This record gives sequence, C-alpha cells and structure tokens, in this order.
Amino acid sequence: MRVRICNSDPEEARQLAEALAPVHQVEVQTVCERTKPDLSGVDALVLDTNFTENHGFELLMDGSAGTRVPVLLVAPPDDPQLAIEARRLGVFNYVVKTPKLAGILRLAVDETANLFADASEQRKLLQTLRLRVADLEAKVREAQADPATATAAAPDAAAPARRRKLFETLLERVGKGELQVPNMPEVPAKLRELLRTDPDIVEVAKLLRQDASLCARVIGVANSAYYGSFKTSHTIEQAVSTLGLNATWRHVELAANRNLYTLGDNRFRALLKPLWVHAAACAELCRAIALETRLVEPDVAFTMGLLHDIGHLFLIQLVAEADAEGGIEAPPGEQAMARFLAEYHGAFGARILELWKLPPEYATVARRHEQPTADGDGAAAARVVHLADLMSARIGFGDRDKAPLEAELDALAASLALPQEKLRDMERDVAKLLGEI
Repeated sequence: MRVRICNSDPEEARQLAEALAPVHQVEVQTVCERTKPDLSGVDALVLDTNFTENHGFELLMDGSAGTRVPVLLVAPPDDPQLAIEARRLGVFNYVVKTPKLAGILRLAVDETANLFADASEQRKLLQTLRLRVADLEAKVREAQADPATATAAAPDAAAPARRRKLFETLLERVGKGELQVPNMPEVPAKLRELLRTDPDIVEVAKLLRQDASLCARVIGVANSAYYGSFKTSHTIEQAVSTLGLNATWRHVELAANRNLYTLGDNRFRALLKPLWVHAAACAELCRAIALETRLVEPDVAFTMGLLHDIGHLFLIQLVAEADAEGGIEAPPGEQAMARFLAEYHGAFGARILELWKLPPEYATVARRHEQPTADGDGAAAARVVHLADLMSARIGFGDRDKAPLEAELDALAASLALPQEKLRDMERDVAKLLGEI
C-alpha cells in the first residue's frame, strides 16, 4: 500500500516513514503546495494537524480527500475538537500524537484502510440496491399505466390531516426540548459585530481561528478561480486580504450555515444538497437585488436569502430523527415528503428564526417569501427574497416549475423597477461564483 505522510516537521515525518517502511511504500510531504492535492496512486494519507496553519483541513474541503482515499489524522493531545471537526470533514480515523506514535502507526494505518474499504463496499451495495429499487418502481409504473391492469386510485382524504398532525407534533416536541434544532452559528454573528468596529485583518483572523474548518473554507475561496488572485493564500490573514472584510463575512456565513446541512438518514439525504445550493444562490442574489433597489440593507438581505428556506432543512432533519426513534410516522415516499415540506416549511422556518432571536422581519420572510404581500412589516424584504427565489430557479438552483416562472418573474421585477438585463447580469455573476468557489 502506498502511504503519503503529510507533516511539516521533517524529523517527525522521517520517524513515521521508518515505522511504515517495512510493510508499505511511503512518500513524505512536508510542505503544502496546494489545497487540492494530487492523490493519484496514493492508497492512504497520514495527515498531521501541523501540516498547515489550518491543521491540514484545506485538503479535506470541497469533495474532501476522505472520499477518495482513507485519511488518518494525527491530532494533538490537548485539542480533541480538531479530531471531531476532521471526522465531520471525511477523516476515517485519528490517533493522538504521543511519544509512542511510531509504534502504533502501522496498526492505525491498516485499521483506517480497512474502515475505508468497508465503507466503500457499503456504498456500492447501497447503490446497487437503489438501482434495483428504481428498476422495480419503473416496472410498477408501467404496470399501473397498462389499461388492462390499471385501477383507479382513490385520493387519500386523510393525508392533509396527517401532515398537519405531524407538523404540530414536531413543533410541540421542539418546544418541550424532546427534539433539538441546531443553534445559530456563532462565528458569523461575532464577525458581523466585529466589522462594525472597523477592525484590522489581524483581529478578524484571530476570531476566525476559533473554527478551523471555516478558516480552511475561506482560504479555499480566496484561492478560487472566481477571485483570481495571482498570489496563493496560505494563511487566513492572506485570504482575508484577498477577499476583503465584507466578502470574508459573506463566505464565513455561507460556510458556517453549510455545516448545518447534515443528515444521517439516507432516505432524505439527497434532498439536502439542492437545498443548500438554492440557499447560497438566493443569498447572493438577494444581496445583488438589495444593492440595486435599496429596499433592504444588502448584508441583511444576504442573510435573509440564506435562511428563507431553513424550515425545509430542519423539518427533514427532525422527521428523520423522530421517525428513527419511533415517535412519529414519516411521510411515505418522496412525493408525500415534498408535499409536507411545501405546506409547512415556511411556518416552521419562521418558528426556528424566532427561537434564534433574530429580528421579526426574518421570520416574516420565511413565512411569506413565496406569496409576499405589498405592504406590512417585512413586506419589502419578502419581495426581494421572492424575486431571488424565482431567479435562482431560472438559472438551475431551484425546484420551481419553469412554465409559470417567466411571467411571475417579469411582473415582480417590473414592480421593483429592475430591467431584465440587470437581472440577467446578476444571474450570470452568481452562477459563475457558485461554479468556481
């Protein structure tokens, strides 16, 4: 097995290489030259948290190395949080750096490789089963479409009442603390407050270092094609300098909220990725619309766009959790789940934003963004988010039907005095940003 050791200390790297050399082909890397390493031919990665300023986490972002090769993290004994963050980013195993590390490293590498192989086999089995299920479902649809075998299906009159009961049960259990929703990410809010004091880059970097994965993400964005810096950023200070303070805050907000989009239940996991991309697109479009219309403060519009569909996310997570515990019956199938989410994500999202103690306008946007009113508290913001919602669908980052989209979009844009050419410019820029960062 070919093992790459990533360790910035040449002497430590040499000792670890000697421990593995009798049974493995070993290569050593002491300098991180780029955040997306070439792992062709590598069978396992031993990643020390000393490898980069951000603990080597840059290597795990954006389709992490952990999905391509097994990664064994070498973590310091005084910071267990690093190991937890690394596991979330795709690391399969970790060991604590002690004087006896070289003696156990071979066993740890072999165990990590075995864990990775087992997980890969499970993924292949699940994919095979999914294909088999899809084939069976297609055959069932064909049989139902055959006039000789088709039978009229009576509408389920009790379904609306069941959806309402499920919604009320989830709200009640959240209120009692039986089901937990994540706390609002702290670092973006702290950074926003810090930016009001006109800080320097050193102060901003100090705050961002509280979360290593956010640092890694910001550095990755600064090095992306979209920002086109001629000088690679290796530190968080360099990344902030490249992006600027306001753009840094927006990408911290995006990254911190992206971390909320996790789910252990395979049945609904596929729903999360399009939700996240839609939220990110709406956030950027809301800011662009706000800059043109001045109806809402641009940074506020950005956050409103990011959170307007948060009810979708937390309903999926809580349904999966409660169903696994046996406390509720999840909607049967994707269509039933989609109907439930469509009916109740706005009200549920509004309740979560109230629990997060955000200003009332945020809850109003969550509740009304699909059918905004002409006036009232939060009406202007809801119209901005609704327009962003439609625009994101037009460029492929939404799930709305395209047929009624253009007429509705044209009318709303006209009411905000925004010409179509301006909207197209916004859409192109956001599509480019999301495609390159």
